[in-house]
Amino acid sequence: MTQSPQSTLWRADVTPQTLCELFARASYSTRLDDDGDVFVNAESISVYVSINEDNKVIRYTAYCKIDESMSLESKHAFVNKMNDNFVFCRFSVPDKYSDTLVVDYYLSFGERINSFQVVSSLGLFARICSKCCFMIFDGALVK
Repeated sequence: MTQSPQSTLWRADVTPQTLCELFARASYSTRLDDDGDVFVNAESISVYVSINEDNKVIRYTAYCKIDESMSLESKHAFVNKMNDNFVFCRFSVPDKYSDTLVVDYYLSFGERINSFQVVSSLGLFARICSKCCFMIFDGALVK
């Protein structure tokens, strides 16, 4: 697949292989796992990129460990603060993994999407994650 940074990706072209190639051309370190999932190293953050074909969205996800000694109330307060200040992404702490901060963003692609938007959304997502995952909150380091 040969595309310029400003090219259009049609719905049929939005595949893990295409995204991996697109991110690699943008100088990101990428890999596909055995299940065809895309992993990208960006801004010192590992980003998992998945495609939901039914809903026509690309999901960018990053995971950051949270200090386990933080109370659940403090974790929720931190997540609420992040959701108020960084509206591009969604921040959450799953009940099952309360020592993990999950950050995600959904990019809708409909019938087509500009490849520049896919790459620039990854860059912005990674910069926000990098900034947030190293913030100090209430005396506890979020790693």
